Amino acid sequence: LGAAGLIGSFIGFFFVRTSEKGDGWNTNLTALMFALEKGMYIANLVFLALGAVIVLVLFGAESEMGWRMYACVVIGLIAGMAIGKGTEFFTSFDYGPTISIKDRARTGPATVIIQGMGVGMV
Repeated sequence: LGAAGLIGSFIGFFFVRTSEKGDGWNTNLTALMFALEKGMYIANLVFLALGAVIVLVLFGAESEMGWRMYACVVIGLIAGMAIGKGTEFFTSFDYGPTISIKDRARTGPATVIIQGMGVGMV
């Protein structure tokens, strides 16, 4: 499975591209993140396909144990993607939690700390 993940990552690498230019703060972060997500989704699909082939070769199509282990791999992959999307939500400039912390900077550093701690406790 490790080799399947490596092959999937290698293939997904070629799908990460965007037409955005690196203009500092003027860059459209949503377009950049979509380019990264596209590569991640392709890599995950390739990994799942190769994982299914590995299960077929090692355990056979009728093996219940092999497909149960494959289901565990799928659940782990989905959990990792959910953790990544949650992290993106709480750390990206495009979503509410980070914007709310940024907006508190107008009144001083103490309100930034209070808002950051509040968002972090969610």
